[in-house]
Amino acid sequence: MLAEELAVEPSPELRQLHAKILRNDPELAAPHPTDDTQHPAVPAQLPHDVPGFTGREPELAQLKGFLDDASSAIVISAIDGTGGIGKTALAVHFAHRATERFPDGQLYVNLRGFDPRLPR
Repeated sequence: MLAEELAVEPSPELRQLHAKILRNDPELAAPHPTDDTQHPAVPAQLPHDVPGFTGREPELAQLKGFLDDASSAIVISAIDGTGGIGKTALAVHFAHRATERFPDGQLYVNLRGFDPRLPR
């Protein structure tokens, strides 16, 4: 395809890789953890923290209190309010403060509460 469409011959390295792929060469297989020193990837999906986030100390303290009181129970919290008051910024800022409490990773889901691109 390279030669036909672009008049470029594939390099020897590319030809060698192509041959390995066609042979299903085990050298191309992804490495597998074989001992306890390797750990699976930990998801870290939080968006960037808001630079210069200020205020909301009572709300941040309340969220921290929920975590501190939770012991081993699962706590689900919701932040509500009108659009544009910073609910997501508060949640993301707090999540960055609490990452050490969740060593298995942090997931983020954008629920798109208001998105003018979505049909109503």
